[in-house]
Amino acid sequence: MVEERNSVLFGRELEQKRLAELVDGVGERGGALLVRGEPGVGKSALVATVRRQLGPSRTTILTATGAEPEQHLPYAGLNQLLYPLRDATTALPATQRTALRTALGLVDGPAPQTYLVGLVDGPAPQTYLVGLAVLNLLSEAAAATPLVLLLEDVHWLDRATQDVLAFLARRVESEPVVLIATARDDEPTRLDDLPSLTLAAWQARSPGTVISTWPCGSSGAPPCAASGSSPARWRANASPRSPTSCPSTRPTRGWWRSRRT
Repeated sequence: MVEERNSVLFGRELEQKRLAELVDGVGERGGALLVRGEPGVGKSALVATVRRQLGPSRTTILTATGAEPEQHLPYAGLNQLLYPLRDATTALPATQRTALRTALGLVDGPAPQTYLVGLVDGPAPQTYLVGLAVLNLLSEAAAATPLVLLLEDVHWLDRATQDVLAFLARRVESEPVVLIATARDDEPTRLDDLPSLTLAAWQARSPGTVISTWPCGSSGAPPCAASGSSPARWRANASPRSPTSCPSTRPTRGWWRSRRT
C-alpha cells in the first residue's frame, strides 16, 4: 500500500480531477469507477489521494484489497469490506440477514478452521439475496454518513465478491455511495462493464521532474537530494534548479521507472 502523505502526483491531474468530482458529489449522488493500469503505474497512489481528499469526518470509508491466496474463498473479500458494519446486519429483513450473515460467516459458536460458505444450517446463499442485503445494508449506513468504497486489486477478489460488487455498482447511483475499484489492465474482472479510467504509463515531461514531494524537514521525509545522502533513485528524480534547492524527493511506488525523455 502507498503511504498516505501529502505528496503530489504530477502528470495525473486529469485522473485526480475525475476521482475528485466523483467523491465530491457523494452526498448528492452515487457512482462507480474501475481504474485500470499495468502493475506499478500508480493506481494505489491515485486511490491514496482520494483518502486524503475525503479526510476523517466527511464520509465513511470502507476498504478491501484482493489477495491472490484468497481468490478461491467465496465472499472472503466481502467479509473484509463489510466487517466494520457486521453488527448492523442484524437489522436486515430475515431472508437477507440469513443470506448475508451466512456468506460472511457471522454465526454463533466456535470460529471455523477455514473460510467456508454455509456455516449455518440451510443452503448456500444466492448471490442475488446477498447482493440485495449488501445494498440495503450500505443504503442504511449511508443515510447517516455518505460511503466511499475503495477496492484495490479486484482481479484477485473471489468471484462471489466480484459478483456482489457488480450488482451493487449498478444500483448505487441513487444512493450516497461511491465505489472505486482498481485492477490490472490485463486481468478480466466481473466489474469490467463499469465506467472505467485507464492509467497510461507515466512519462516525465522534462528532465528532473519531481514525482512526489514533501516539504523539506517534514516528519518522515527522506534526506534532501542536495545533501548527497539520498538513494540513487531519489537523486535521479531530484529537482535540478539549484544545488541547494530542496524539496526532499521520493517517487511514488513504481513511478521511478519513468525515464527522462
